[in-house]
Amino acid sequence: MSSDGKLQENKEGTIKSVEMRMGMLVVILFATVCEGCFGMEEMVGVSGPGMTLMMILLVPIFWALPISLVCAELGAAFPVQGGTYIWVKKALGPFWGYQAAYWRTWIWYLNAGVLLVLAMSYVKTWFGFETFSIPYAACIGLICLFIGYVNLKGIKMVGWVSVAFTICIMLPFGLLVIFGLFNWQYNPAPVFLNPNEPTSSSVAFAIILGVWMYGAYEAPGGYAGEIKNFKKIFPKALLITVLAMTLTYFLPVLSGLASVGNWETWGTENGIDMVVLCQRVGGDFLGWMMLISAMLSNVIMVNDNVAATTRVTYALAKDKLLPKFFATLTKKHGIPTWGTVFMMVLSVIVTFSGSFEILIEFQTFVFFSTYIMLIVAGIALRIKQPNLPRPFKIPLGTVGLILYSIPVLGICVYSILFSGPAALIGALIFGLSGPLTYVIFKKIYGGVKKGEGVGYEISADPDTEITPE
Repeated sequence: MSSDGKLQENKEGTIKSVEMRMGMLVVILFATVCEGCFGMEEMVGVSGPGMTLMMILLVPIFWALPISLVCAELGAAFPVQGGTYIWVKKALGPFWGYQAAYWRTWIWYLNAGVLLVLAMSYVKTWFGFETFSIPYAACIGLICLFIGYVNLKGIKMVGWVSVAFTICIMLPFGLLVIFGLFNWQYNPAPVFLNPNEPTSSSVAFAIILGVWMYGAYEAPGGYAGEIKNFKKIFPKALLITVLAMTLTYFLPVLSGLASVGNWETWGTENGIDMVVLCQRVGGDFLGWMMLISAMLSNVIMVNDNVAATTRVTYALAKDKLLPKFFATLTKKHGIPTWGTVFMMVLSVIVTFSGSFEILIEFQTFVFFSTYIMLIVAGIALRIKQPNLPRPFKIPLGTVGLILYSIPVLGICVYSILFSGPAALIGALIFGLSGPLTYVIFKKIYGGVKKGEGVGYEISADPDTEITPE
């Protein structure tokens, strides 16, 4: 680190750590997990307005807060490259660490498609395009710019881009809330559940989409080794982000339902989406602002999650469980080169794969299984290593951790059991391919034994650079 606080040139091609303000980490985290309530329209149309408003308020309490606390404890204890992979591997061994990393990586490969399909839906509806061809071409250009260029410039660049874009993205939401509340005309929740959908599927979809909207708190753990003061600022940043997300989701949906109504027609496919909502509340100018916000929001969320996902694949490659090229770093900034390029290409491919609702449902198994693994890892480390230094610790000891985890585990099990056919297909594919690829990669590349591998040697000095083996 130079005296002016800038990232030093990395001549050896190793990962360098940088100092970061808590405000910037909050913005990066917010950009990773939220950046507006795009996609919440789908919950209103499928599950009903009352269920949507209730879910926005309950998910933070029974899902987001417990998950964020577990991630805060694990991230503060192990602030190294690899995040989820390192946490689970340390608690449960290389096999389960690989499964958690494999599932976590596929979550964001699929989510890249979800976010880009969502962005294209807004463009398609606004301009009245018959197909996705033109919106798709625009998204490819944005992917190349923000994922291919910004990420390869390092975590500081990701942070500054997130700060600038968050300001632009949130402005139309603020105006929507103001205009919508001043034009309150309808009961925002004339019904609780959608009477045209089976209750079990309506509730399951609301839960799946709700926790998806409040997900990815573990993502910054992937690049924890690049932030010197990560242990100090990460727990507070998580709690601030949960509160900010709740307000960001609740207020625009409430004001939109109160000013426009027609909840039955809400949705991202030629229905009332956030862009159309803004047009009806504030005219064409506000509609254009929200359209730009929708494009920037979904692409910047992909961008920020590339930063986390490529560090997980980097750690797997260092542990000889992926091809070596995933551990290749840029010489100047120490960024996983081919991991970034690979995810950029896969993001384009996954976007072809289907609708927003199907993609959300398809990843049910990997999404919830990953969080089950995180909870189990947190409890296992409390039992196995009670004296492990934990700069942040969930109150009430191991019993408190288990109590916090009960609603999370209940949500996970319910969602997996009552999801649709796409979720079953995803469970079969990823439930079988995870163990299979572990055996194949370990045989080809050698793997690591329990207690070995990248990420275990952690300096007690927070200013010491963390350099991989």
